[in-house]
Amino acid sequence: MKRMAFLMVIVALAIGISAAQAGLTGPNAIPQEGYWSCQSVGNGNTIYFSQVFDANVSLNAVTRAFAEMLSIKYAYTSGGSCGMALKTGVTLEKLKTDHERYVTQLRQAGRTVIETGWEYSADSGVTSPIASPTPPAQPPSAAMSQASTTALPAYRCEYQVISNSGERTAYVSGIVTTATAQGQLTTAWQLYILKTYSPPGPRTGTCRRLAAGAAEQQGQVEAAEKTLTMSNARIFRVEWRP
Repeated sequence: MKRMAFLMVIVALAIGISAAQAGLTGPNAIPQEGYWSCQSVGNGNTIYFSQVFDANVSLNAVTRAFAEMLSIKYAYTSGGSCGMALKTGVTLEKLKTDHERYVTQLRQAGRTVIETGWEYSADSGVTSPIASPTPPAQPPSAAMSQASTTALPAYRCEYQVISNSGERTAYVSGIVTTATAQGQLTTAWQLYILKTYSPPGPRTGTCRRLAAGAAEQQGQVEAAEKTLTMSNARIFRVEWRP
């Protein structure tokens, strides 16, 4: 399946968690200017698309707004994912053309595609997050349990697909902290990507252990994504937990 080759950053929702429940803090809460597009996630035959549009918005805000639109207008509650293409080296017209080609391929493959015509705006109807109540004081045992969690091994998972035309797509996780064995983690990651995205073509997936320190981990993540960018891969950043 031929897809456009450009950098995208996508928040996808893992194991039944809707986009409206995505985290509201961190890097994904920072507005980014670029060319955005959104699509529904889930295992059904129907897929919903937004427009490809120009906006300066955070990943959290646009994903949340798209998911709310799907729920209200189409009664679709499995959530959505949104991605941004950097404006460097790509035009909005090119991305729209690539999107139309992708939609045609999906329909030829038997998928039902609904073009919603939606694009993000300041009045997209995003509800304000409800403040979380202050958690009660934790007993020493709970505090010790949390402390031990922070010492768990950290991994970054990656799943690459090469189309028949040679275009490369890479699905990458964030930093995953878990006690799950590396082999089992890799298997769970591969199954999640296959189930959620059904990527065509030759593919490889793996989860690699990162260094212990936060700064070193971030450096490893940035280096890996720089390598993918230099190879003109289309990058999907997936919010996934085993």
